[in-house]
Amino acid sequence: MLRHHAGQKQGTPEWFKMPAMRKIAITTPNVLAKLRLIDRESAKPYNFVLSPVHIFEGPTLIAPFCEDRSRWIGLENGLEYISVENGKRFRICKPDEEELLIWTPEFVWARQSNTRLQYLFSTQLRDLDQVFREYFQHPEFKSLAPDGAPCASNTRGLLRRRPIEATLRFRLIGKEIDRHVQDDVNVLSDIRPPEYQEGGSSSGVLDPISIRKLQSQPIRRLMRITRSGQHTIERALRGERIQMRTLSKLMVFAKTLKDGFPR
Repeated sequence: MLRHHAGQKQGTPEWFKMPAMRKIAITTPNVLAKLRLIDRESAKPYNFVLSPVHIFEGPTLIAPFCEDRSRWIGLENGLEYISVENGKRFRICKPDEEELLIWTPEFVWARQSNTRLQYLFSTQLRDLDQVFREYFQHPEFKSLAPDGAPCASNTRGLLRRRPIEATLRFRLIGKEIDRHVQDDVNVLSDIRPPEYQEGGSSSGVLDPISIRKLQSQPIRRLMRITRSGQHTIERALRGERIQMRTLSKLMVFAKTLKDGFPR
């Protein structure tokens, strides 16, 4: 980018042709349970996996983390990727590999395959060249151009502040989600923070009798039952509003208690 800005000759590194890979850590129990349904022995907590990025829509693929980039693609020695949606196995073909029988815009089948592997063309995935070009041409939406117009991919100069005027109805997004949810669910899961609707019943409070019963129980036990965080349980015991899903679990458990002890 500096050479382009200075008007100097630009060279393309050889590694620009390599596919762009995401390094993802398996840190959440729900994602780990999903992966263990595919391969129980390989899926372990806090392991790293590689995940290629599709140009268009495609299956979410993962493979054991490997620093040897020569093994990221290839029919013979390449890594074997697994789809987290259905457990199907894939390999990524090199541009010069043509041992293919049938191909479609989404995936291709090998000519002779006893393991029923599916194969993806490397051209179906984002490479590092595309990532760098998109970064270089990405407009800055948070600022305005020097003339006050929206920024474009070729905007240059000292950017101006962009005023924000809230005119639409606000969407209330809660932070109260599963205490184990981390960054890996953005790629390997469909869990999203709850959205609270105006006038809806997406949250509520415990009744005094349930609070009295639950206060006799260890907080750690209530956290395990509801799969919620400590702060959520503490708010519930103080009579504050919490997410309805967590509230329902606490109320069901409170009904099984009599004078602070399970029936």
